[in-house]
Amino acid sequence: MKASVLAICALFAALAFSCGRGSDDPPETDEEAAGRREPPFRIILLVSANSNAAPSAASLEESAVIAGGLTAGLAPGTATVVFHEGRLYAGGSAWERALELVSQEQYRAVIALGAPLGAVGLFEALRERRPGIVLVSLGYPDDPLAMQAAADLALTVDHEAKGAAIVRLAENFGAAGIVRVFVKGGDLSWEAGLRSTALSRFAAERGIVYEQKELAQADMRRDPALVAAELVAEKGADSEPADKEPARAAASAGKRWVFTGDAAELAGSLLSAALDGGAYYIEGAAPLFGARYGGAANLDDLPRAFDSVALSRNAAGRAAFWPGE
Repeated sequence: MKASVLAICALFAALAFSCGRGSDDPPETDEEAAGRREPPFRIILLVSANSNAAPSAASLEESAVIAGGLTAGLAPGTATVVFHEGRLYAGGSAWERALELVSQEQYRAVIALGAPLGAVGLFEALRERRPGIVLVSLGYPDDPLAMQAAADLALTVDHEAKGAAIVRLAENFGAAGIVRVFVKGGDLSWEAGLRSTALSRFAAERGIVYEQKELAQADMRRDPALVAAELVAEKGADSEPADKEPARAAASAGKRWVFTGDAAELAGSLLSAALDGGAYYIEGAAPLFGARYGGAANLDDLPRAFDSVALSRNAAGRAAFWPGE
């Protein structure tokens, strides 16, 4: 997703620069460069905030870091980040802020990153306010046909292909089986349902054990690291042959489980717990913005963060991630 965001922003930035100065214009002077004028148009980025964090100086600083990472490489002032809390609704702060901004002529496009529930309704309201506004959605848990009608461009991954890829990776790892972690009441989107169905079907076709672990909402209020560690430890104990049917025990003896899931809040903790417990981790949902793997503060720190997570745990397990997400 992050690669898609940067590509779309780069496209708008290129358009902005092309609108701002023609090839026949004289070269820009030092004075013009020093006092560069406002960009020809601006973009609104709708981004999910950490809804579990109470408002504080730290959360405000975190939001500033996220906004800085998303707009890096763009001309100053090109993008305005509007944070929401996982759902958009009329009267909400993000909804009203977006409507306020599109009323200003310089804003020409709105990009919803990992568009939350309610994005279709907001897009329709934005279109009514500004018929010419360009609306882009990256992922859309709302009805896909409704989003395709509301947006100028709606992007998402092929969830069946992703499910098949997770199963193939688990097979290549020689795993005992796959555990999909999800939150009760959290699977509200057609995307999550499609991924789960694909995982179940492809795992059955390949003869791989597939299990789902449901977490209660109360679990999400606990320490994510503790919850993830308990999940991995539970499957580690379950892999002992004594508690299984003989045929299944023989097939899984000495093998390790793959953990994946749609709980973005647990992504980083599940990775660490899997490495600690010698299990495998295949990314199902990337961490929330501002909660990157290994505590990376910005995109440039990500490779270093991955290395530090693996090295600090002697790479006891293995992990797989999706390029661009």
